[in-house]
Amino acid sequence: MAPRLINYKPDSIIYFKGDKSNSVFLLKQGKVNLIYNDIQTGEEIKELITDGEFFGVKSGLIKYVREETAKVLINSTVIEFSTAEFESLITKNTSIILKMLKSFSNQLRRIGKQVQQLVTDKVSSDSASDLYSIGDYYLRNKKYTQAITVYSRYISYYPNGNFVKEAKVKIEKAKEYLESYGEGGGPSPIIE
Repeated sequence: MAPRLINYKPDSIIYFKGDKSNSVFLLKQGKVNLIYNDIQTGEEIKELITDGEFFGVKSGLIKYVREETAKVLINSTVIEFSTAEFESLITKNTSIILKMLKSFSNQLRRIGKQVQQLVTDKVSSDSASDLYSIGDYYLRNKKYTQAITVYSRYISYYPNGNFVKEAKVKIEKAKEYLESYGEGGGPSPIIE
């Protein structure tokens, strides 16, 4: 199967946040906004994708749910690659790998700055409480796998910590929601 060339009209949605897919996209011509929420403020962010840029790479390659919605702004032509097609393309073209690494590096820097601001805005010297709070953040935002990982680490690092009992309950809640609704699905769990 070859990559597919798809034409989109303005206001079309290529994919929604929360979708699962193994596709990677290349914007051949046009403009697309990636719409997601800032991890610090919850504010909606729009990142413009222009001609020649790949998008949906991370979730497409690791088969993880989409973390953003891709919305078309003007008449656009997009090339959709399956994971296998995309991997074949990049193994033959190192300039594409370098371009993607640059893009990922910029994303990681942006996320790193946001995380640093979150940590420095909250004055706390209690790393155990901070770790536990990160688990709550993930659980509230329906990132069940991450919540399970963080709570488990909390229990491992602080076996006599103040929140061990609560962390165990929340691990079970996260597992229950993950099994019932899938990653990112269902209502937000109630955190007491």
